[in-house]
Amino acid sequence: MKFVQVAALGALSTAVSGAVLRPRQFELPGLELKPLAKDTIAGCKTQTPANEIDTCDTISAFWRLKTAQFVTYNPSVGLDCSKLNIGQAYCVEVDPANEPKEYVKPVAPKGKPAPGPTHGGVPNCSQWQKIFEGETTDKKKTCADYAKLWEADLTKLNKGLDAECKDIKVGDYLCVQVPTTTRDVVV
Repeated sequence: MKFVQVAALGALSTAVSGAVLRPRQFELPGLELKPLAKDTIAGCKTQTPANEIDTCDTISAFWRLKTAQFVTYNPSVGLDCSKLNIGQAYCVEVDPANEPKEYVKPVAPKGKPAPGPTHGGVPNCSQWQKIFEGETTDKKKTCADYAKLWEADLTKLNKGLDAECKDIKVGDYLCVQVPTTTRDVVV
């Protein structure tokens, strides 16, 4: 029996179909999964694709890794994670025998360009959130309501938003995160 787990914007659901995948692959519907990069760590047990709003920090947090672990497992992303590619498979778990004794020290990433129309996001934005149908239909929603969804001060991160966030439209991208400081090397 095959268990394919589907990761979609931070939520996991399980579907059952044929034989067990080795290594396990976590797929996003409609996204063609590229193979692991040639320089990926040996002994990868679990891999996942990057989607359009992922960063090394978001993937690491979702999989409960330190960013240093993720970058060590996947050196093709670069120390600043600037080479993370949509659809590329990345290692998120290795066999214990292959776990490195030390991890590289990633550097703070620069901003990530928005994949679509924005409200003037800050230049160092590291995560964008797309607005989907149904998220803007409630005209009583305020900036504070949207901010609760992403734990971000939207008017500071999106300089072009009106004070009430009433100009958000389906298909817009909002900056919801800026780069954080890099994590310490784990030994």
